Amino acid sequence: MQHELMIRVNSACAGAVLTIDNSVFKTPPTLTMLQFVNYAAQQLSWTDTGASSIVTSSITSVVCPAYVFEMIDTATNSAPDAGVFTADFVSATKTLDVATSDPLKATTYTLALQVYYAGLRASTEASK
Repeated sequence: MQHELMIRVNSACAGAVLTIDNSVFKTPPTLTMLQFVNYAAQQLSWTDTGASSIVTSSITSVVCPAYVFEMIDTATNSAPDAGVFTADFVSATKTLDVATSDPLKATTYTLALQVYYAGLRASTEASK
């Protein structure tokens, strides 16, 4: 007679609830920034570590993977216009620069920040 042993290993991080605070990314329809064509770049910056992190997780007792940040233009459901926005979501301080010299790009953009644990997007994604 053969007996089997079935073992499941789960990641506690997969059940995490991530929250993005309102310090940088405002709850719509609040205007976050006003920029003008041909002006020097304006920058939003934030961190994802320590007490100044804009992201909190419901899981604090285990070490989870790094956060992954993505920015989406909600009108097109794609990456923001590279002729207006430049993002650095890899460095310790994350940045989004806004500048353009093209008057045809003068409009209101609604962007959403998405954050999730690396490798766990389907179960941990938060958006603001």
